[in-house]
Amino acid sequence: MLGRRTLLLLLLAALLALSAIFVAKRWMTHIQTSSRQVLPVVVANRDIHYLERIRAEDIRLIHLPPAAIPRVGAQHDLLKVTGQIATQPIYEGEFVMEQRLVTHVGGSALSHTIQQNARAVTVRVNDVTGAAGFITPGCFVDVVASRRLGSSEGIHTKTIAHVIKVLAIDQEASPEKNQPLVVHAVTLEASPEQAERIIQADEEGSIQLVLRHPLDKNTVMEKNERDKLTEALPQTLAATPFHTKTLQPKKITLIRGQHAATVSCTASGCEESVDESGATP
Repeated sequence: MLGRRTLLLLLLAALLALSAIFVAKRWMTHIQTSSRQVLPVVVANRDIHYLERIRAEDIRLIHLPPAAIPRVGAQHDLLKVTGQIATQPIYEGEFVMEQRLVTHVGGSALSHTIQQNARAVTVRVNDVTGAAGFITPGCFVDVVASRRLGSSEGIHTKTIAHVIKVLAIDQEASPEKNQPLVVHAVTLEASPEQAERIIQADEEGSIQLVLRHPLDKNTVMEKNERDKLTEALPQTLAATPFHTKTLQPKKITLIRGQHAATVSCTASGCEESVDESGATP
């Protein structure tokens, strides 16, 4: 007959086996339930180009598990997406994300890409003033203005706007155009004040667009501004009061053998006076 200890071990093993079966069954049930749970998500039915208004036939719904759908920005309603404008290219089969859409409220598609409190201003260019056609939508430029001051004073040149985004060249606004193309007009995104300066400079003389590195957002100080600071610096230093502090003389007593001497130190130097009557004991 089996001993008491053996029976106890068999009973414990049976309980552990039943517990493992129960946990495995619950896990399989959870996996099957999760796989059956799907959500609708909007994807592109074809390639949707930059600034293209989305039509009903351009998108479709597919059903995917929640884990396969982006948590932020995914669209689940075809009617909500229809009629909006794509601010970036969306390729066939790709999720239609909220970050790539803008609501069409009237006007041209380009007007919906302009930042709030900004303006779109168009300037005339040629193969030289337009950086030989290497300026494309999405680039950043500086605007340099030149005008003749007089017959004897020569030509004055100044950068009137920094880090200006190019919205379009001629009638092309897609940032996917990477090939250089000589155009006759460039549309820039500028503040109202910058737009006024650009238009005035274009009427008074000529302007040229200077291509910038896409990561360079620093502005260069104008020469006349540097000159003003250089001229104002000596005047500022001269007008700044300097406070001086009078140092009190320091006295040190020196003892050499049986004689004592006092050394007084000031800013101009030190003086030693011998104490004739001050012999040390």
